[in-house]
Amino acid sequence: MTNKKKSNLLKPSTPAQPAQTYTRQNIYSVTNSDALPTKVLPEAKSVRGKRTSISCFQDTKNSLQALITIMDKKNVDEVVESLVDAYKDLMSDEELNEFRLIRKSLDKRTIKR
Repeated sequence: MTNKKKSNLLKPSTPAQPAQTYTRQNIYSVTNSDALPTKVLPEAKSVRGKRTSISCFQDTKNSLQALITIMDKKNVDEVVESLVDAYKDLMSDEELNEFRLIRKSLDKRTIKR
C-alpha cells in the first residue's frame, strides 16, 4: 500500500482570478475627449406602409444585389424606386396618366380600414 495523498480536483489549489476588474469609479467615470461622439439616430418608421415580400428568381435577386452595390443604395426599395423613376421619365403623357390611375387604385385597395 502506498501513502499517496488523494487529490481533490474539485478544489483548485489557487483560486481563479479575473483578467480585469471593474470598480464603481471605472464604470461611472466620464472621459473628456476632443472629438464629439456621433449620435446614432434610430431609423424612422416608414410612413409608406407595411413591408411585403415579393417572390423572384435567384438570378433576379442576384441582379438586384449587384445593383444595390453599384448604385451605393441601402436596400432593394431604393434601387427599385430609382428604376421606376427612370422608367417614368421615359413614359409618354398617356402612359404616365395610366400609371398614376393604376397606382391610385392599388393604393386605395391596400389601405387598412
